[in-house]
Amino acid sequence: MGILKEIVDIRRYIRWNILQDKMIPQNELLYTLKKETLSHCIYGVDLDPGAVEIAKLRFWLSLVVDYEGDHIEPLPNLDYKIMQ
Repeated sequence: MGILKEIVDIRRYIRWNILQDKMIPQNELLYTLKKETLSHCIYGVDLDPGAVEIAKLRFWLSLVVDYEGDHIEPLPNLDYKIMQ
């Protein structure tokens, strides 16, 4: 969870301050950056199957919290990214 926050913060800083990408609202940008990061950058392994499921749930919840809208898009498949 910590590395997700760090990657998203750095990417958001670059897009907002350096690239001056002010066309996307901050909350939508945060959701998009988290979803892209989960889809392409986060991998994990744990011996405890319960810990694996908790990690998947925490990633999913961190993504859903930032989504604003009625119909949520399909979330990234974490079954092959976080494994026992």
